[in-house]
Amino acid sequence: MSTIVPPVSVVIPTYNREQQLVDSIKYVLANTYPDFELIVVDQTEEHTPAVASALNAFRQDDRFRYVQLPIANLPLARNVGLRYAEGEIIIYVDDDVELESDFIAAHAERYEDPTVGAVAGRIITPGMGAYQATEEQLSDRPPPGRLRLDGQHETHFNQTEYTGEVEWGQGCNMSFRRSALLEIDGFDERFIKNATHEEIDVFVRLRHAGGKVVFEPSACLRHLVTRTGGCRSTVAEVAHQKTTYRNMSLFFIKNYGLRGWGRYTLYALRAMYSFVRINRLSPVRYVELVRGHLDGVRSLWKDKGDQYSSKLDAAVDGEVTSENVAISKLNV
Repeated sequence: MSTIVPPVSVVIPTYNREQQLVDSIKYVLANTYPDFELIVVDQTEEHTPAVASALNAFRQDDRFRYVQLPIANLPLARNVGLRYAEGEIIIYVDDDVELESDFIAAHAERYEDPTVGAVAGRIITPGMGAYQATEEQLSDRPPPGRLRLDGQHETHFNQTEYTGEVEWGQGCNMSFRRSALLEIDGFDERFIKNATHEEIDVFVRLRHAGGKVVFEPSACLRHLVTRTGGCRSTVAEVAHQKTTYRNMSLFFIKNYGLRGWGRYTLYALRAMYSFVRINRLSPVRYVELVRGHLDGVRSLWKDKGDQYSSKLDAAVDGEVTSENVAISKLNV
């Protein structure tokens, strides 16, 4: 590693995660990088007493900072982490990950190239087929992080050899040059609830602004994909699909204009019909999905990308208790 050690801020947005969050914090704090801080942006109303106690104990570590939010919105949590970060490099990881002690250094080294604005890290998901693949098989996979105009973007983020440019990175393991992220005004808070495409949106905007995004396989973590909490919090399937189509509609109209949005709409309408038919749902559900799709367009014109953070007065380094006053959440 270079003798130049840029300060790094690691941000963990969290929502309704308990022991998985505690474990993820331990993995980050075990890193050997000489100059980093960890910012936990917590959107959970109330933790169990054991987890609340663990979070308070982490405050004995000068590298640990805690921010509690009254609003559950993933892009907002990322922006709040950016707001309070002091590092030149911002690394975002999920609250259900396992990583090695050289993880931060692997991200930081790629920023020795002044043209790099963001880094996508390698992601291993236990239980999936590629998890059992050999290194040779993984090295032969297609390059990761490719965009498709039908919204079904290619991942391949467990690639082991590729180190070139990518079009996007996955939210559980990505980093940014702080100045580049501020230049594009951070994350768009109009991506709500499951926040589908919120990280792809920020990569697209960064690249349009001239930033380079690269893949670094040695910046590797294991994403446990915990079934509860986070953006995978239990919701009705139709409501989840409605939000997904809304967010993807917003992404396409915003980044590709009416022509790109129109092409995606043709795909989306067919996919909605298949979903309703396969699940033997009422035609009313199809109408709900279409309304969600159109709401993404409405959001582009009526809402602001910083609609929540502009109103937020976050409490930094507040004490975590097991008997917090219930936090009032907006319907986001």
